[in-house]
Amino acid sequence: MRKFVVVLIFLFLSFSMSWSQTLDHQAYQKGVDLYNQGDLDNARSTFSEFVNTYGSSEYMPNVYMYLARLEMNPDHAIKYFEKILQEHPSHSFADDALLGLAQYDYAKKNYKKAADLYHRITVDYPQSDLCSEAAYWSANSLYMADEIELAKNALNSAITSYPLSEKASWALLDLAYIYQQRKDFKTAIEKYQQLIREYPNSDVMSVAYYRYGESLSESGRKRESLTAYQRVLENYPESFEAAMVRGKNLDFSILDKPVPNKTEKTPQVTNVEPSPPPRVEPPAVAKPKMDTPPREAVDVTPSAETPTLSNDKRTYGSASGEQFHIQIGAYSSSENAQLLKSTIQDAETEITIVQVDSGGGKILYRVWVGNYRSREEAKLSAENLVKNKGIRNYIIVSD
Repeated sequence: MRKFVVVLIFLFLSFSMSWSQTLDHQAYQKGVDLYNQGDLDNARSTFSEFVNTYGSSEYMPNVYMYLARLEMNPDHAIKYFEKILQEHPSHSFADDALLGLAQYDYAKKNYKKAADLYHRITVDYPQSDLCSEAAYWSANSLYMADEIELAKNALNSAITSYPLSEKASWALLDLAYIYQQRKDFKTAIEKYQQLIREYPNSDVMSVAYYRYGESLSESGRKRESLTAYQRVLENYPESFEAAMVRGKNLDFSILDKPVPNKTEKTPQVTNVEPSPPPRVEPPAVAKPKMDTPPREAVDVTPSAETPTLSNDKRTYGSASGEQFHIQIGAYSSSENAQLLKSTIQDAETEITIVQVDSGGGKILYRVWVGNYRSREEAKLSAENLVKNKGIRNYIIVSD
């Protein structure tokens, strides 16, 4: 009889645990479905209720990550990231949580703290697929904190530790620019040459050739600088750097190969400083990844948060129908365009990403600010951007 009772108790407990696990799975999946459908308010409520009801569930790290992404208050989002690190430090989301904390500190200009957090990813989670990104942004954070020597060391480390990553080319670009800023043009030229040689398909090539041309020009190597600028015009005609080259009104006639004529209207270049700033684009908050999710893989890509690229043309403008915009960047990657947009966006600033076919099957993403009735109005607004947003380079474009 006693053995029978023990068996009954065991079966009851097993059934209860199984039933509880089924319930938490259903509740979790409901939140995921709402999230993927774009019903973010109800998804947030569902996940918050999950925390209160199933606090010991194996889904808790996943739920914390969703809540961090859904949270509009940065301080609350930080708490969810911290919970993952405190309660589940070995979970596959732990490196994402650390990245999230670093990104928020970077956005708040706590650059030294951000540098430490980024560096922790490479130390605490050396097998993480985020290491190359973290190494780059750690170095970038040190640069922003004006720790130039430490930044140089960190950039060199990022290049040598992750030579095959996309961020290696970014790191080499920033390293070259540091030498250029310090007027060590010989070393800067060597670094730009290394970048062009080793990463010819990188998305920073238009910037690399432009700054390479600047450094050659400052070194008195005028003909070579013209060749570098010519490469910008030939290979990246729709880039921001190409517009800046055109604004210099350079004489390419001394070169054997003339610069090809540009058939489309060239935007007027306004207020272009001698050298663009280093590539400082705060990274977008990382999306959750599901390397080893419990029970089943779940797509956590937030479809509702994916911005729609716009080719929208407004109906108002000048008396001739022409309207003007401030172009603050142009990229071959929509992600980079979104990164720039996220650093400038606020309630008063209208920003549009315009998708343009630049020929040869290549798509360019231009970042435009505002719609203005006159070039003078656009220029005035651009000057306010320079003053209030830290924009260093822009061009006035019309359509």
